[in-house]
Amino acid sequence: MNKNNTSSKSFYDKHQVWIHAVLILIASGAVCWLSVLFMDFWTHHGKTVVIPNVVGMDYIEASNLLEADDFDVEIDSVYDKEAKYGQVLAQSPNQNEVVKYGRTVYLKINSTHPEVVEFTEEFLHISSMHARNMLEALGFSNIKIKEIIGNNDDEVIEVKSNGSPVGIGTRLPVTAEIVLTVTYAPNERLYIDTLSVDCANMLLGDTLTID
Repeated sequence: MNKNNTSSKSFYDKHQVWIHAVLILIASGAVCWLSVLFMDFWTHHGKTVVIPNVVGMDYIEASNLLEADDFDVEIDSVYDKEAKYGQVLAQSPNQNEVVKYGRTVYLKINSTHPEVVEFTEEFLHISSMHARNMLEALGFSNIKIKEIIGNNDDEVIEVKSNGSPVGIGTRLPVTAEIVLTVTYAPNERLYIDTLSVDCANMLLGDTLTID
């Protein structure tokens, strides 16, 4: 047997545990390095893209455009009577923003039906201004006031829509007409349209100026 081969075998036999450990470390390092390269390729690490403007587009057209650039698309809907059905009303991130590859883009589109709201509180025995503010906060804009004589001034005593009472549990689209019946006390109102300027100022404590 060759003397060199004998020496190598003897060295291997003496240090085979350490040799195996070194080989394992080298193999592990190579696997990690290849994994990082693969992940960078798979996830497009560090790659950025510019968000296109899709506001005003049909949501199908907008989704196709975004998905073609490998964006994920999530959709939420609202109702806008001035917009077309399926039209994109807003997007996030906004147009021309630079984002990472594969980012999710959120689209707000116009629905075919107005949002329906369930009433969870009464609107009775409060002022008309308070009731109006609460209704507008829910999304209602078509609010009418019907005044009748009562014991209290500016008190909501009835809320109706399409002739039916509105109360807790009622569900209505935000486009519905809401009629507030509000009382007024004649003795608490000052009708100054027929008074002279001096008389009106005197009655109101000089707090009103009429040009």
